Amino acid sequence: MKNYLLGLRSGDFNKVGNVWTTDPIYLYNNKFYKNYSYKRSPTGLNLIGDYTFVGTELASPSTSGLAQEAHDPNAIYVTNYGEIIYESASPDITRFIDTTSKIDIVSYKHAFTNLTRKRNTNI
Repeated sequence: MKNYLLGLRSGDFNKVGNVWTTDPIYLYNNKFYKNYSYKRSPTGLNLIGDYTFVGTELASPSTSGLAQEAHDPNAIYVTNYGEIIYESASPDITRFIDTTSKIDIVSYKHAFTNLTRKRNTNI
């Protein structure tokens, strides 16, 4: 299992009074980490073209009309094991994001930079 640091900044929060909330963080594909898979296999779908195992069933686009919705808006295909997306740095390259592997959050780090500080004028 891989360990990655999930860093939260004050800009990642929605602030209403003293309540700070965040939108859901999709752990397999976010601004800090993408769970790319490189495992090769002669079985399964060969949607990338280099025999990277991407799954055994195509879930979206689907001919049955029961398409599974992708988490990534740029997903080309959704399979029963993850999503195939275009690589952001090289749009001609497609990559597979494995959404079946286990992710454990063991810790997190936060950095709040816009907290107001009261000055003590009684000194």
